[in-house]
Amino acid sequence: MKYIKAILIIVSILFSSQIFSQIDREILAFVDSTEIKINNGRKLLVKYIEEKNFDKARQVYDYLINIDGNNNCSAFYYDEELYVTAIINKWDRWIELATGVEKYNKTVCYNNVFNIEPSLYNFIKYNVGEIKNSTSQLEPEDKEIINIYLILLESGQVNESYNTALRSYKSTYAKSKYQKFMTLYLPGIQRKGSYGFVIGAGYIHPTYNLYHYFRPNTTFHMGMDFNVGKVYTSLYINGGSLYFDNELTVTSAGRFVDLERGNQFSYFEGGVAGGYFFVRNEKFHVAPYALIGGCSLESNLYRPELDMEDYEFEVFNSFICGLGVHTEFKFAGYDFSSRSVYGYEYRMKHHFSIKLDIGYNYITKHTNSVFAGDIIYIKPALVWGIGDF
Repeated sequence: MKYIKAILIIVSILFSSQIFSQIDREILAFVDSTEIKINNGRKLLVKYIEEKNFDKARQVYDYLINIDGNNNCSAFYYDEELYVTAIINKWDRWIELATGVEKYNKTVCYNNVFNIEPSLYNFIKYNVGEIKNSTSQLEPEDKEIINIYLILLESGQVNESYNTALRSYKSTYAKSKYQKFMTLYLPGIQRKGSYGFVIGAGYIHPTYNLYHYFRPNTTFHMGMDFNVGKVYTSLYINGGSLYFDNELTVTSAGRFVDLERGNQFSYFEGGVAGGYFFVRNEKFHVAPYALIGGCSLESNLYRPELDMEDYEFEVFNSFICGLGVHTEFKFAGYDFSSRSVYGYEYRMKHHFSIKLDIGYNYITKHTNSVFAGDIIYIKPALVWGIGDF
C-alpha cells in the first residue's frame, strides 16, 4: 500500500511539472496581435498627421476604432480621440464623443501603447487656424463649443478669451447638449486670482499730541495678499520702535513715571485690509481699502520693580480702523508648465512686484489722553505672487 501511494505521488508531481512546463512555453510564445496592430497603427497615424496626409490618417483611425469588438476597450484615450477627430475633421465623431463624454471616457485596454498625445496636442496648437476653418459647415452651437475647446488648447490655460467665449456660450445655449462635456471635461469659468508673500519696510508718522512726544520712525512689515477678481485683501503685521522726543512726568498704576527723551517704545500692529481694484491690469494695480486690526505702543523701561519683567508702560493698546490706497507694479514674471488632467498644457504663473500702501489708522483708545493721536503710514514692499497678477 505504501508503495502504491509513493508511486501515485511521483506520478502527480511529474504530471504537474509537465503542465507547468507547457504553460510556461505558451506564455513565452504568446503574442497579442491586436496590441501590436494598435501600437503600429498609432505610430502610423501620427506619421500621416505630421505629413498632413489626412486621407490616410482617416483610414488608419477608422481601422483602429474598429479593430476590437470589445465595447469596454478603445484604441485611444478619450482626450487623444478628441485630438485626432479634430485634426482629421471628423466632426460628426467629435460631436458624438463630446456629447457622450460619460459613455466614451474609457481607458485603453493596453497599458503600454505608444504615446501619441504630445504630438497630437502640438499639432493642434500650431494649426488651430486651419482646424477652425474646417468647422464652417457645422451648426452654430457645435462651432462655438469647438471654438472654446480650441481656444483652450491653443492658449494652454484658462485665460480671458476662454472665459469670455464660455460665458457667451452659456448665456446663448442655456440648455446645451454639451452640458456634461462642460461639467465633466472642460474647466469652468475662472476668476482672476492670486496670492502673494509680502516683505518690506515702512514709515510711521504719529499725529496730534502723539506727534509732540514721539519721533516718526521706520518699521518692518510682512504679510500675505489675496486677490480674486476685483477684490483685494491683505493680512499683515507691522512692527518697530518709536523714540520718546520730550520730557514728561505722568502717572501710571498709581505712581509717577518720568519719561525721558530718547527712551525706546515698542510699536506693533496687525490686521486685515480689504478693498476694491479700480485698476487691475497685467502691470499695475490701484485699490483703495479699509482695514481693521490692533495696535500697541509700550515699553518695559519703567518697571516699578526690577523683578517685574512683564510690566509694560502702555501709551495705547487699542483696536484700530483706517483707510488707505494700495498700488502695485509688476516688474518680472515666469511660468511653470505641466500637463493638466484634461490633456492640455497648464501654466502656473509667478510674478515679482513692488507694492506701496499709504494710509491713516485711527486709534480708538489711549491709555493716557495726553498721548491722543493717530498714525499715518507708508509701506513699500517686495511681493512674490502666484497666480494672475
